[in-house]
Amino acid sequence: GAALRHFDMLHRARAQVDRGTSPEQAVGPQIFFRRKPLVAAQLSRWSTPRIERALAILNRAVVDSRLKPGIASEAVGQAMLMVAALAGSGRRRAA
Repeated sequence: GAALRHFDMLHRARAQVDRGTSPEQAVGPQIFFRRKPLVAAQLSRWSTPRIERALAILNRAVVDSRLKPGIASEAVGQAMLMVAALAGSGRRRAA
């Protein structure tokens, strides 16, 4: 749930960046001041399509974990690995 909320916030902030707002301004006052530089850096690294893909992965994990509680930890673990791989693939392309 926390990862899903984080990526939802990134999605909204990334939309602002895509409209011309700087990542630092898009983070806004709702983020704790010590997290702002980290979130701003994430906005620079994550494109809108990759954020949307991560949201889809996390949404599916939430649904699977609620419908099949016996595999909840596996579904969430797999989703987190997929999001981590997605993050890594963006870094390799940007380098």
